[in-house]
Amino acid sequence: MENNEQPNFESFKEESFAEHIPLTQTQSSQEIEQLLTEKAKKFPARTSTQSQAAESTGSSPEWLEGIFEELKGCEEQISQLAQQIAELKAAEKIIIDLSNRNKDLNEQLIEREIILPTILRLIYMADNCREQIGKFQKICDRSAGSQNEAALKILKFTIETRKANLTEFEDILANMAVESYQHHEDIFSPSLQKCINRVECAEQSLQAHIAGRLRPGYMRNGKIVRKECVDVYVLSNKINNLNNGGN
Repeated sequence: MENNEQPNFESFKEESFAEHIPLTQTQSSQEIEQLLTEKAKKFPARTSTQSQAAESTGSSPEWLEGIFEELKGCEEQISQLAQQIAELKAAEKIIIDLSNRNKDLNEQLIEREIILPTILRLIYMADNCREQIGKFQKICDRSAGSQNEAALKILKFTIETRKANLTEFEDILANMAVESYQHHEDIFSPSLQKCINRVECAEQSLQAHIAGRLRPGYMRNGKIVRKECVDVYVLSNKINNLNNGGN
């Protein structure tokens, strides 16, 4: 790399030009001084004003121009990297959204194919326990005066066993966030209840009222799994009209 600044010979001593000026033994000191002065005039020093003028004209060394070019290249690379980072972030968000969607679909599949059928099976077994308890309890009540104590003990043991089974099924359902419910309003509610049997009545005031509660309903996470099963009062003439096709 070349140095553009020229040396300042005004500050040099006489020894600095000794090798450039041919001296003879006959030359006096005044002549030597004169030769040094003439030699120094050929190399004027570059002042600070001249340096500023060179900078103002836009002339710069080659190494500085090279640095500018490298900086421009770095700026382009930084811009490209920023664009790539933005694209990667967008792709990452898409991947996260797809992963969450896939997780939700898997949970729905497990809910529909495994959990819900298991819950319905447990509810069915609990319903059987209730029906058996009711039947055995009626038999036990009718046989209260009987002298066959062994048969009564078997009936009572069966009833207690079914009650224990029912409690176990209810506990399993509760662990699966399934809760039983009864809609205690007297009027039939299609959104919460299912009509199993229609009971004829002649009184207009009993129309659409609950005639009997057969099985409780079940709800899981705010959604109905099985509606409450009930009997509903219906006017006799209305049932006849339904059976005759509504004529």
